[in-house]
Amino acid sequence: MRRLTLFALLAVLTLSAQNRHIILITIDGGMAANLEDETIPLPNIRSLIRTGVWADSSESVFPSSTHPSHATLITGVMPLRHGVLENALFHRATGEVSPPNSLLHSQVYLVKTIFDAAKAQGLSTAGIFWPESIEDPALDFDLTIRTEGSSRHLQQNPWMQELRTHGVPVDLLDRIQSGIVSPAAVDLVSTLAACDLIDNHKPDLIALHLVNPDSEQHQYGPGHANARAALTEADTQIGAILAAAKHAGILEQTTFIVTADHGFAAVHYELNIRPYFAHAGLSGKIRVYGAGWSPFIRLLPGFEEKTDGPRLRLAFDEMLKNPHILRIFYSDQYPTLGLPRYEDSDRIPGQYLVVADIDTYLVEAQDDSVALRRRERPAYSHGYLPQYPAMYPMLVLSGNGVRKGIRIGHVRSIDVAPTIFSLLHLKALPFEGRILSEALEP
Repeated sequence: MRRLTLFALLAVLTLSAQNRHIILITIDGGMAANLEDETIPLPNIRSLIRTGVWADSSESVFPSSTHPSHATLITGVMPLRHGVLENALFHRATGEVSPPNSLLHSQVYLVKTIFDAAKAQGLSTAGIFWPESIEDPALDFDLTIRTEGSSRHLQQNPWMQELRTHGVPVDLLDRIQSGIVSPAAVDLVSTLAACDLIDNHKPDLIALHLVNPDSEQHQYGPGHANARAALTEADTQIGAILAAAKHAGILEQTTFIVTADHGFAAVHYELNIRPYFAHAGLSGKIRVYGAGWSPFIRLLPGFEEKTDGPRLRLAFDEMLKNPHILRIFYSDQYPTLGLPRYEDSDRIPGQYLVVADIDTYLVEAQDDSVALRRRERPAYSHGYLPQYPAMYPMLVLSGNGVRKGIRIGHVRSIDVAPTIFSLLHLKALPFEGRILSEALEP
């Protein structure tokens, strides 16, 4: 009798997974604060909120950038474990930088994803403009652009030919490098592809990345009319996907998860950090990797701990007297940021990380002034510490298996993958996040 009961339970769980579809949609740069602003027309997202669950805010990862954040959404672990440490991956041994979407999926990820788990359980999967999905064997359907040298082009596969025969203009994406095809056009093609896919194949798990809101905010800033319009366009595309699910007859069996990778902030000031090292006699002994909120500092081969170590510590002490420099992280403190130590990963550029306040970029200028200076033009960006509300992404869950009409508190991006696993009854991976059980039906 007990054996029969267990068999019946397994049968119910399997049937439940087979009758459930997950559509994960990320709005690049979709801030949690956008959902608080009723003046932004988001009728489809707000409809999902009314019939589902809305989180006060979600917390991304460090750096709060597109590729590390998207990797966390589908792995449920921090960059320290999944290995996607930035949009462009640094290789310390060679000094080379691999541009986004230039490496194979297997060369980037160090852990399994929700696609791997779904595929292993016999479910069908799709990634549409999903970061770092080049030749991912766990994707049955994959629309992506690969960067090779100075060019970017559409990855060819049998699904692309099918989309062509159905009138979806995927070949427009091959013109993205020339600037003829804008991010808005990319989102339109991606949405058309998603709708065609839903209508003809009804995959169990779809992940769609909408990119235009990020582009508009980088150009004009968060809150600008163009940025708000891009969010409304993304909402319209979500409406098209809802309509496609209804037309395909799977709307009632589908769980929709609408989230983002990061928020945005405007940076009005910059601070020259070169003089701190020059005055300490460290010119030619260290190298600063990157400008912005959080450059890395790497010790060069000529650095001698006995003589240069005290000079470096003196430089750091002087820097920390500046109220616009928030903190300096040493390599052994990187795991508190969700990053591997310098000693443990060739993808980390330096042994130290300097973090400014959120309104200040750190730069290397040739003058000797360390006075705060106003930028000629604000930088509209992301990548800052994820605990700051300006970096919080939105998160909405709605549909099959989700409670209706409630709001939950602050959650984290690493909670999305475990929640998808729970909904699809997949075999759990060693997550760092948790299942958002308060959002799910008992």
